Amino acid sequence: MLAGVVPVTHETGNGNYKVVKMRRACRKYFRNDLHHLADLYYRHQPWAAAIYWEHRNKKCSHNTALRVLGNVLLKITYALWKNEDHFDADIYLARRAGQLLIQSSRTLRKQK
Repeated sequence: MLAGVVPVTHETGNGNYKVVKMRRACRKYFRNDLHHLADLYYRHQPWAAAIYWEHRNKKCSHNTALRVLGNVLLKITYALWKNEDHFDADIYLARRAGQLLIQSSRTLRKQK
């Protein structure tokens, strides 16, 4: 099932030309619903707002930040479905904080 959240990258064989376009071959209602869901989450959930503003501060557009948040929501939903579990924001935030710590330590090691 193509959700249509991630854009499609087209490039030539020699790599001289590269363009990123919106995915057209997808379920447009699902893409629209996911966009609105991400918009609701970032307005009402502090952890979702942190992800949204993290990308907005990187000079991403509103729609790009919502698309990133939508991808996060899809990953969470799939993991919950696969594990037959329920969502706990505290567990998610603890895991995300651990991942950010690992990423920052790798960045510091590369800078040395």
